[in-house]
Amino acid sequence: MTSKWLAGVVLVLGMSGSAVAGEGRHGPHDGGAMAAHIAQELGLDDATRGKVEAILDGAEAKAKAILSDARQAGRDLKAEHDAERPDLKKMEKLIRQLADLRADVAVVRLHAEADVDALLTPDQRTKLRALRAEQRGHGREGGDDHEDEDDGDE
Repeated sequence: MTSKWLAGVVLVLGMSGSAVAGEGRHGPHDGGAMAAHIAQELGLDDATRGKVEAILDGAEAKAKAILSDARQAGRDLKAEHDAERPDLKKMEKLIRQLADLRADVAVVRLHAEADVDALLTPDQRTKLRALRAEQRGHGREGGDDHEDEDDGDE
């Protein structure tokens, strides 16, 4: 259950799709420690934590399916790009498909965030927003902006 909790927390914090699977650009994340940290920081009781886990489990499943499709589209795009005579129309279609899939993940994340926020107290929401901002800041400090990731290589 801890790994599912982490994956959901990662999703809510707005990290990349690769992080949802437990891997970041610089190696694996420590799931148990992160989940414990978030639960402690927000002061979640067992009932709220269970509800949050249920929301995040559903969002995780949706995101994994979308990301699987994105990885396949990325592989298809790379194969077409590497072909002796690439089909530009096919490549355009795959690029648009990747953009749509990325948007679909963002929508899943948006709904999960809203559903989780609805369960939290105002103080917990403030703390979660601070944790999200802190996480986004870490991604940019070293020039590692997750918005520039290649969806096809995750």
